Amino acid sequence: MDIYAIGDLHLPGGTGKNMDIFGKEWKNHQENIAESWDETVGGDDLVLIPGDFSWAMRLEETRKDFSWLRERPGSKVMIRGNHDFWWNSVSKVREAVPECTFIIQNDSLVLDDIGFGGARYWEDPDVSWPLRKDISKKAEKALREKDVSPDEGKALLERELQRLRMSMETLPESLRVKIAILHYPPVGIDGVSRAAEILEDYGTDICVFGHIHAADRSKISEETFEVHGVTYYPVSADFLGFKLKKIDIDI
Repeated sequence: MDIYAIGDLHLPGGTGKNMDIFGKEWKNHQENIAESWDETVGGDDLVLIPGDFSWAMRLEETRKDFSWLRERPGSKVMIRGNHDFWWNSVSKVREAVPECTFIIQNDSLVLDDIGFGGARYWEDPDVSWPLRKDISKKAEKALREKDVSPDEGKALLERELQRLRMSMETLPESLRVKIAILHYPPVGIDGVSRAAEILEDYGTDICVFGHIHAADRSKISEETFEVHGVTYYPVSADFLGFKLKKIDIDI
């Protein structure tokens, strides 16, 4: 079993939304991701999707997006992103997703002696990523959380930290590899967060995360990097050039 990852697919979800505000590279992004996926992933492989799967506002609007996902080879593991407004009741989400698609929320998954935990997480003031200089004001605004006051943001951050800890606690200590899946980045170019400390506490080997749309790649020297023994993979679709990233599990 090979493991791949790609986040922030932002499929249309029947809303007609697109990602053009983030740059011309997003043109036909759904087709480009499908081409990379179908050429790369085998039926026995696994793909990690760390949130922002669909623009849909309600679960019933995800039908076409899940049909698209069903056509892609391999099994899938998903967590919720900040724009996955369709994701409310986790039990209903699990009923709706295609077969061989696993949902993680306050729990974990073990496959072939590899453990998967994680949480959506939230925007953390200790973590930052540089944006491209050509990013539009509209795109920059879209990256910020809407209708969330500072106090609400702090409460959400604390709740997500607890959910991450709850998830990682459920993984057996004896696993060969522990992989965490987060939507928000737990590390940046200038700092680490309490989420990163939780990952270290539970012996996490690898963490994949999304959300860093329009990151300034000129200021990021490596596509993967290690912090305190944890190897981090930024896997937002545009960060990866809309190609799936293979996760190295030779630990």
